[in-house]
Amino acid sequence: CPPAPVSSSRAPRTPFVRDSHLTPAYLDRRSRSIDAFELWMVEHTGVPPATLYRSGVILARFLATFGVWLHDAGFPHYILVHAILGIQSAHPHWKSFLSEAWDVARQWKLAETPRLRPPLPRALLRAIGLCFAWDWPVMAALLLMGFTMFLRPGELMTARRCDLSLPCD
Repeated sequence: CPPAPVSSSRAPRTPFVRDSHLTPAYLDRRSRSIDAFELWMVEHTGVPPATLYRSGVILARFLATFGVWLHDAGFPHYILVHAILGIQSAHPHWKSFLSEAWDVARQWKLAETPRLRPPLPRALLRAIGLCFAWDWPVMAALLLMGFTMFLRPGELMTARRCDLSLPCD
């Protein structure tokens, strides 16, 4: 016999909705990736998407092949990842079969050399250089401090010495 629900004075829960935490933009990206996969399926194999979702093994093989095709055609990596995630979400019972597709996504990511972002944005670097050119070292220090501490302009301008902890303190 299952336990009875605990009564409390809390407000009733809202109904559980799968993937409700995802933003509309993310869901749109995921939906477009699945649509691209299904379109590729029809164009390259002639297999209608409805029959594809009947077997997890076949689904994984076609997703992996789709990933190789995306890579070779120069498409971005995220399309494959979002297609896999969308299918996992829509068909959770096939999740354990999708390792082949995840392997392709992983190998693709490892094969690409990462491009690291510069440590300072070019505009900030120019502003700091301008501050030194105009002999404003305090403003240059404030800009650098605000950037490294993720401060908003208002927080930076109202900061006092007691708000800052230095190693000499």
